[in-house]
Amino acid sequence: MIRALAIAAALAAAPTEVVVQQGESLAQVAKRALGDERAASELKALNGLTTDKVPPGTTLHLPGPARARALSAIAAARNAVKQAGSTTQQREEASASLVKAEELVQAAQYDEAAAAADSAWRLVAAGAPENTRFAVEVKPDGHTQVSSRSGQPVRVEREGLTRPVYPGQTLGVSKGQPLASPQGLLSPPVLSAPADLVRLRLKATEKGLGPVILSWQSVPGAAHYQVEVSSADRSAEKSTVLNVEKSEARISSLQAGRYTWSVRALGAGGEQSDRSPQRTFELAPDVLKLEVKGTNWK
Repeated sequence: MIRALAIAAALAAAPTEVVVQQGESLAQVAKRALGDERAASELKALNGLTTDKVPPGTTLHLPGPARARALSAIAAARNAVKQAGSTTQQREEASASLVKAEELVQAAQYDEAAAAADSAWRLVAAGAPENTRFAVEVKPDGHTQVSSRSGQPVRVEREGLTRPVYPGQTLGVSKGQPLASPQGLLSPPVLSAPADLVRLRLKATEKGLGPVILSWQSVPGAAHYQVEVSSADRSAEKSTVLNVEKSEARISSLQAGRYTWSVRALGAGGEQSDRSPQRTFELAPDVLKLEVKGTNWK
């Protein structure tokens, strides 16, 4: 089994801090900034907090590339445990290492978590029945192509982001471009509008404010998209899920307040992408302008 194939290139810098908004819980901050409300424990450990209640306006440090490396290592190791033909003892030891890795992530100990996940990977690698075969082709323009042919998946890593390439898949890597998904898999949609944290003033209808139009970039190979919109102010309220064919969703009306939204691409054969990073927007009623005309009345 191949542990990792590192390809050096630069990725766009990720945010390093987040500011807590009015009425926002630590779990909501984690969901907005990291895409997972369960990451609240990570923010708590990373920032030395002793409580989940954080005053609005507080600036919190966000995890760096080490978190992405740890999560990628855990995901790859988990897939390896499922697919490997190792002995029962090896699988149990690997599963225990994965549990330890996940606990270390919650404590924001990312390097240690990645090491524990790699330990799980090595345990099941020892029982892999088939040799891993892959090919790497570097073209004159710098474009690199990784093709996995048999055995365990190849891990392609760049600047903290890892993609497993399974047998029969090919991953192309271009200089200066983000690490995409292997050919045959769908990439997460890139959200276009509205911008993150924007405040929208819309006309009032009988049912709320609207219409709200959400858009994103088309994903090659996607047959349709799943859009999830959730209230950021009313945590108990259920999310609204829409299925659309175009790279745009129109919601006739929503109540005033803050909302988060994300999109997943779905293929015709049932394949699906990861969810896009979440964005937040706020809805407020449009201000009516009253025009007062002069009069000759005395």
